[in-house]
Amino acid sequence: MTSQTQPKYHLGANGDFIIEDYNNAKPFASFFPGIAGAHGIPMWVFYVNRGQCICSVGLSDKDHPIMEFLSANRAFQLTSTQCFRTFLKFSSGNQVEYYEPFQTQVTSLNMKRSQRMIIYPAQLTIEEVNETLGFKFSVDYFNVPEDNYAGLVRVLRIENLNEKPVSIELLDGLPLIVPCGVDNYNLKNMRRLVESFVEVINCDTRVPYFKGRVKQEDRPEVIKIREGHFYAGFVENRGKSTLVDTIVDPQKVFGRLTDYSFPVRFIEDTPFKVRGPQMQENCLPCAMGLSKASIGAGKTYTYYSIIGHSKTVEELNRMIPRITRVSYVEKKQKENADLIDQLTQNSLVLSNSKKFDLYSRQNFLDNVLRGGFPYSYNGGKGKSTALHLFSRKHGDLERDYNDYRLSPTPYSQGNGNFRDINQNRRSDLFFNPDVREDNVEHFFNLIQLDGFNPLGVKITSFNIKDRKGLQEILKKAVPAKHIEQVKELLSHRFTPGEFFSKLADAKIELKIDQDAFLGELLAISEKHQETDYGHGYWSDHWTYNLDLLENYLGIYPENLRKIFFDNKKFTFFDNIHRVRPRADKYVVWEGHPMQLGAVYADHDKEKQIKKRDGSPYEVRTQFGKGEIYYTNLATKLLCLAVNKLASLDPAGVGIEMESDKPNWYDALNGLPGQLGSSLSETLELKRTILFLTKTFDDLQLKDNDKWAIPVEIRGFMIRVHDLLRKYFADRGADRDFAFWDEASSVKESYRDQTWMGLSGREETVSVGWLKNFFQLALQKIERGIQKAKRKDGNLSTYFMSKPAKYELITVSRNGKKEVKHNAAGQPCFRPLKFKHEALPLFLEGPVHYLRIERDPAEAKRLAKAIRESGLFDQKLKMYKVNESLVDQPMEIGRTRIFSRGWLENESIWMHMEYKYLLELLRCGLHDEFFRDFKSMLVPFLDPEMYGRSILENSSFICSSGNPDASIHGNGFVARLSGSTAEFIHILGMMSFGANPFGVNEKGQLELRLQPTLPGWLFTEKEMTASLWQGDRRKEQRFAAGTFSFAFLGNILVTYHNAQRKDTFGKNGVSPKAFKVVGLDGQITRIEGGAIAGPLAQQIRNRQVSRIEVEMG
Repeated sequence: MTSQTQPKYHLGANGDFIIEDYNNAKPFASFFPGIAGAHGIPMWVFYVNRGQCICSVGLSDKDHPIMEFLSANRAFQLTSTQCFRTFLKFSSGNQVEYYEPFQTQVTSLNMKRSQRMIIYPAQLTIEEVNETLGFKFSVDYFNVPEDNYAGLVRVLRIENLNEKPVSIELLDGLPLIVPCGVDNYNLKNMRRLVESFVEVINCDTRVPYFKGRVKQEDRPEVIKIREGHFYAGFVENRGKSTLVDTIVDPQKVFGRLTDYSFPVRFIEDTPFKVRGPQMQENCLPCAMGLSKASIGAGKTYTYYSIIGHSKTVEELNRMIPRITRVSYVEKKQKENADLIDQLTQNSLVLSNSKKFDLYSRQNFLDNVLRGGFPYSYNGGKGKSTALHLFSRKHGDLERDYNDYRLSPTPYSQGNGNFRDINQNRRSDLFFNPDVREDNVEHFFNLIQLDGFNPLGVKITSFNIKDRKGLQEILKKAVPAKHIEQVKELLSHRFTPGEFFSKLADAKIELKIDQDAFLGELLAISEKHQETDYGHGYWSDHWTYNLDLLENYLGIYPENLRKIFFDNKKFTFFDNIHRVRPRADKYVVWEGHPMQLGAVYADHDKEKQIKKRDGSPYEVRTQFGKGEIYYTNLATKLLCLAVNKLASLDPAGVGIEMESDKPNWYDALNGLPGQLGSSLSETLELKRTILFLTKTFDDLQLKDNDKWAIPVEIRGFMIRVHDLLRKYFADRGADRDFAFWDEASSVKESYRDQTWMGLSGREETVSVGWLKNFFQLALQKIERGIQKAKRKDGNLSTYFMSKPAKYELITVSRNGKKEVKHNAAGQPCFRPLKFKHEALPLFLEGPVHYLRIERDPAEAKRLAKAIRESGLFDQKLKMYKVNESLVDQPMEIGRTRIFSRGWLENESIWMHMEYKYLLELLRCGLHDEFFRDFKSMLVPFLDPEMYGRSILENSSFICSSGNPDASIHGNGFVARLSGSTAEFIHILGMMSFGANPFGVNEKGQLELRLQPTLPGWLFTEKEMTASLWQGDRRKEQRFAAGTFSFAFLGNILVTYHNAQRKDTFGKNGVSPKAFKVVGLDGQITRIEGGAIAGPLAQQIRNRQVSRIEVEMG
């Protein structure tokens, strides 16, 4: 903080975002990508805009810190003291002065100085110019890519702005470094005890090695720790690098000032010398490099340091000469920037708005961090396998409740949740068509027979299926003496990262390229998607699968029959966690009838699954004791549809939250207990049924066409069909309750029947019968949707079914009747009548309504009603996730506990707002979409209001409902949000349309680009851009009146629109001619609005480099 400046925010000239006077700006937290390349070891790095910014660093997860994992509010407090520090003593003449840059201490208030942070996609830079002292300080931080260790590089530069030379003593580094083996729990809860376990070794080499002696566990096996963290500080003089002395004992720097506030020992002695031996055990160490120099007038002194991790101290000492060179640092800095730049070019946009272009790339990067990026590895016979790298669960300083993981291996993968990864992979095919049906198969195969799915999605593993083929591959890839050893490593399931780490540990060098070897291995392997139950079943997860399927058909439209009927690779996930019947989960708790303890683990099922080999979590025939049951996608969709239809609430409006968890809106965690339901899933059920009926029509199926499905699913459908017919024959006031009661009983019977598996018997179902079933189902669903409509034109999303009348369930025990109790001792009840109540408005229901609305007038009416409701924030001109909940009971969930405008309660939840924008665009409401586009999209926000980089998303923006007006419009919870997936979808719709590929009337594959772009996004002036072509950059020129983007990852598409007209509306322009440039430079010209036949195939196969499109 200074008296001369105030925080300012602006874009830099090089794709960076700059915050002037960052120490005095609104506090925020962010992070590095944690991407070290396919062959590198990733590291998590978090930063805040305080002190020297970097605050938490480590490997894998929170339990492997190098710098302590801090929640955001703690990081705001501690970064300036326990994280990177720079202590400087300098003399010009006889006087010695002390100064610490990048701080906001009271001693600096009268100095004339400026501080700023510069945020790049791949690194962070901080700068301070102190005119009073005549110094400029700058620090660059970046991760080490494509190497065999995880590291963070820090480059400190001190420029002498004075007219005379200055002699300095510099102490720079970490007041606190966490030794390897100290986990987050012990660091937070037994910090004093931790000191007894740690040690520092290797100090004689000037590169100390920080580790625990043994694992901090109270057990008979004493496990020694060999891995360690290191600190290497060095300088270069006349082309030669020299390691500096590193102080590891904090008392030698701070004396008894255990808060690290002031380096009293460093200041007391000039020149500074360490007094006595350093403590290398029994205390939490520091890592501070000591150096001295004379800086000439106008010259710069540079100090380099690397903090990192090594598997052994011997391995560290072998690599130190290699990595402590300036040439190495400069090379890695460039590699790091190039790595991220090449990755984000997949989402290249070149328009008339630089901030929009930069945002598109940053948004893509953040989408990759949660969903991964599908890299293609080519094997023999032209087979290509897509492997998602770089994903992780969205955990960070503000999401301190989430346990993220980045596997510390090459080909790094991470953990995630079903919904998150599903959404963030939605558009994969538009970046890499080699994914093909992988995502569709993966996520549909996680759907169970009861329509639910496990929560956790873990890393992808493989097992070799062709042992003969393996022998041939190993002969050409592995030295003969190691073949048997490598075969043993591949004798069971493996992940690419762990496999190649073991090769490196065994010092086995390949004879061929590593990626080529991996491609050949994957080509003869079976892929396994590892999962984890998590906790409870969310009611919405199944809905995201249809997005994957629709996008697949937007790239491979000719494969509709194949993916729907012919591909019998689909299975049902088998889980040990079961949803209880109503009679066991409807209980009276503290006098209130509720739904509690809805899911339990069945240990008999667990024993059965543990007996299986191969793929244990796939449903078997013979009720769990036979072979894996394989089916087609059509059957899986039927199973889903009937399960959800039988789960409509007692009013027939929403789909029940019957399994301990709500839907997308997690903060309504209490709603399942209140017998809650959601219209959103009802609308998605309607969408699913409409998709099925359209597919029947598109495939020109006849009513007497049939296919075989499990008898259990067929029986379930027949019984629900009978109930539908009974429902429409009944005109009574209680018919919705009666349908719910009987359908729930049928569903519970089906679940009993299929809990251990399927019989394996199949019976056919005809298309004609299904059409009749779907017609009745749609009528029933539509009645419920109409009930959800309010008089003001809006649509309710969430409901509670409150038991207005119920009876306690009795059971016979020892010849006597007594009240039934659940395992927790709560009496169980049977509902006889419900009172159906709607919660206030939420944006979610209208989003799903618009998703299937095909009448533009109806869509426009709803959009107008939403804007006139409490969902629209008049001050910010944005949409809130819900209107005020002040009149709702606390029992609906934590959202009611949060302050208004904060977290999920009445904030601008960016994911849902972007979903709403997407649906406006999809419905053709162009005026409404582009009106909101500029007031709601992050790059167009006022950065001083937003309080952080306008190139990065937040999870939520504080709305004007919050009592603290100073944070209205401020973004919180950085980046890893579902909003990234929605913007990618929006960008795709704007750039090329919903379904770029189709099949024309001749049966040919056809590419038809249908952009929805406003004229103002086309460039006003000619421009140049440096783009990657393979591993090299090339300057390319773009004419005025153009809009360019990357299609399918690496095809550059440029629209030429000299008059800069809209590409929509009555006067909109559209594609009239194409110039297609092949990989060999050959040019093909096409007149008309589409490209068909072999050329369309070549484009989809990415066998062209560029497409020029004339608009007219």
